[in-house]
Amino acid sequence: MVIRTIANRVGTIEVDQNAFYFLQPLTAFKTEEMEQIERAYEKQMQQVTGDPTFLSAQEISFQSGQVRFEYDLTDLHSFDVLKAMAFEDKLTYYLSLVQLARQSEVNVLWQKENFVLNKEESLLHAMVTENDVMPLSNEKDRLMAVKELIIISLTRLNQVYGRPRRTDFLEQSDEVIRFAETIYLRLQSLEEMESYISDVFNQVEEKKKAKQQELELAKQNQTKWSVTMASLRESLQRLPSFNKKPKENRTKPAAGGNKKLFVGVAAVLLAAFGLNVVLTQATENAQETELGEGTDGELNLTDVYRDGLLGDTESVLESLESVDYSELQPADQEVLNRLYIKQGEYEKALRNQPELIGTIAEQLSREGDVEGLENLQEMTDEPSEVIEFELAAVEEEWTRIIELRNRVELTDRRVETVLAAFTAEKDFQGAKGFLEKHNLTDKKFMSSVLEAEKEALQLEELQVEKQKLKETIEKENDKKVSKKAEERLKEINQEIEEIAERE
Repeated sequence: MVIRTIANRVGTIEVDQNAFYFLQPLTAFKTEEMEQIERAYEKQMQQVTGDPTFLSAQEISFQSGQVRFEYDLTDLHSFDVLKAMAFEDKLTYYLSLVQLARQSEVNVLWQKENFVLNKEESLLHAMVTENDVMPLSNEKDRLMAVKELIIISLTRLNQVYGRPRRTDFLEQSDEVIRFAETIYLRLQSLEEMESYISDVFNQVEEKKKAKQQELELAKQNQTKWSVTMASLRESLQRLPSFNKKPKENRTKPAAGGNKKLFVGVAAVLLAAFGLNVVLTQATENAQETELGEGTDGELNLTDVYRDGLLGDTESVLESLESVDYSELQPADQEVLNRLYIKQGEYEKALRNQPELIGTIAEQLSREGDVEGLENLQEMTDEPSEVIEFELAAVEEEWTRIIELRNRVELTDRRVETVLAAFTAEKDFQGAKGFLEKHNLTDKKFMSSVLEAEKEALQLEELQVEKQKLKETIEKENDKKVSKKAEERLKEINQEIEEIAERE
């Protein structure tokens, strides 16, 4: 696959596998003599001899009225690979970019396609440079060109026409946003920019160092703790043993002990019922009723819930149903409705509390019960959008989920479902807009979207590289080159597989 981009107004950049070509009409040079064009290029490259930032052309040729400069990009990566990298890993490349811009004696083509990454050395390489007979047309000064390249690498943008929005950023942490604002809006020279990026880089390194020290200290403390516990056990074994106190001399439990035991067992029932706080409140209400002046005909809720503690939920349900629903305390109504839901008697629960339909639908969706959701829909007088949403979630109908996203009450689980739908559709901007609309950008959800977007970019880059390697293996006659391409292809397939597993 050949990628073509207009460059230097009348020129063209072509990338074909590991080959980079810069082609420009002969009329765009100050001379039409190929010999002079080659000498001017050689003279320019001699000025930067020893500087690893600049890549020299492998060949200069003339064809169809154009001069073609050919470069070898083996083991190098396009500028857009920066987008998929973590912020702290980008800083060394930014320093490389600024240092390149500060070399006033060399003018490069300030276009992202003219830069490639060397991951082994953590620096950027530039290809096309100006010389005596080949002027370059850079519309922006170096400072602004560097600013825009940095912003492009931090966002999903390919061009910068103004201050980017927060949702444009691939990582939306305060650290990244503050860094971008400082670079783009405040710094007025390349010297200031280099100093600032160096400071941020040093801070990142210090944090890494401190974290490593903490891990080592925790490891040491864990070892000391193990030794201490072993010593303690050994000491305890050497202590003389004492006879237990006679039963009559044992301290009697306090009067409140039975109450504590009752509350403890109640907590177990809460876990069994899945009612937690609700049942606790109902039990407290029942205890207050027992302590008050009740008549013999009133329902003793303490006895009712005690039956529940013994596992007799049917008895609890029958007892609560024996009282008119409107006369039950709110906490007891909640217990009754939760028991209905637990036993699948949804119609009774909805008759008492229609707004429980969302809770029931979400529970059925969590269980993957399509038939249950369809039956629930039949119980409603009109089609329920929340049931439609949960049905779409079970069946992974991403488009329908996105359509209904603003028509249902949003629980954490439903937010995650909507984000999963946007991610499946590769609509990361839509996911960010959804979170912004509902003021959820400061929660864990945004991090999951950004991580998914970075993985998608990484996967796209791997697929492009994979295609190039396949073409190399098919066309290349050099066995060493083919073998190296095959090894890299295995690595890429493994990386793609790992990303697929995470999804």
